[in-house]
Amino acid sequence: MTDMEEILEFETKLANISTPQEYRRNFTAIYEKTTVADMEKLVPQIKWNRYFELVLNRTVSPKEVLVVYAKDYFIKLGNLLTKTSPRTVANYLIWRIVQNRASNLDERFRSRRRVFSNLLLGNTKEAPRWRTCVQYVNDNLGMAVGAMFVREHFKEDSKEIAQLMIREISISFIELVGQVDWMNDATKRKAKEKV
Repeated sequence: MTDMEEILEFETKLANISTPQEYRRNFTAIYEKTTVADMEKLVPQIKWNRYFELVLNRTVSPKEVLVVYAKDYFIKLGNLLTKTSPRTVANYLIWRIVQNRASNLDERFRSRRRVFSNLLLGNTKEAPRWRTCVQYVNDNLGMAVGAMFVREHFKEDSKEIAQLMIREISISFIELVGQVDWMNDATKRKAKEKV
């Protein structure tokens, strides 16, 4: 089997262990708080502490709290990594980086990517360059761009008004949860914790 065939097989296995889209829509059902240390125990194939320290460029405590939206997926990913050669995983990661960054290169590379995308997905036309650039900035710096937009276009007291509204909605939600009869006490407590 060639390297690319192994990458394709690995990517197919990744797709097969992914949580189906219909389950990913229910954030309440998949939302789970855990710690870096717990993730290290749950999925020891990934060095979580090292990963977060490299990505965040700071020291990360094993007690630091994480929100995980797909714990089952990570468990399955750990098992898949155990069964997959490090070479295949490395080749897959390199391939994903190349595939992701190809749109940043000149027309020679973008045209090849367009052919690949057309064969794979049926896309016949590339988005205008300005749209690609805006999408890139928004994908990678969305929070920063959003903060700049808010500073430019919203009055200073808008934040206070929004926070007051959120507080009032939270208080109302907690009151309503206490009044419903279709939830048991344990579920009510869990719902209140999430506010």
